[in-house]
Amino acid sequence: MNKTSKKPEEFYTPGVCNINPPEVAYRKKVGMFLGYASIAVIILSIIFAAPVIVSALVFILVFLSAVSLLQAKNSFCVAYAASGKFNSSDEYAATQEVKDAENRRKDKKKANKLYIQSAVIALLVSVVAAVILNIR
Repeated sequence: MNKTSKKPEEFYTPGVCNINPPEVAYRKKVGMFLGYASIAVIILSIIFAAPVIVSALVFILVFLSAVSLLQAKNSFCVAYAASGKFNSSDEYAATQEVKDAENRRKDKKKANKLYIQSAVIALLVSVVAAVILNIR
């Protein structure tokens, strides 16, 4: 049996994978764009001697970039996990409901892990940015 003949439920693994390849690719593009935007903000802040508070903007951009890239890396959508949905079909955004409570719990646990990882990454980058902006 090839992949296209399987039911979408057969591609869904609770707490591990809840999105399809097109959604992974979309999240990777968004994450890369936001990552480049973060770098641009840091560089422009240094060039134009922006106040240290700009590191808050860096935190937000890096957090969103990290969330997107981690979702792509893990084939896992935090928003789907929060709403009890998954999409492992070949169609973009053709979500289905996660009916089992234990599976929902596993998905939410994975989403929280990705949020924490993203926050740590964003905090580290924004602290470095704040230090750089403070010493110039």
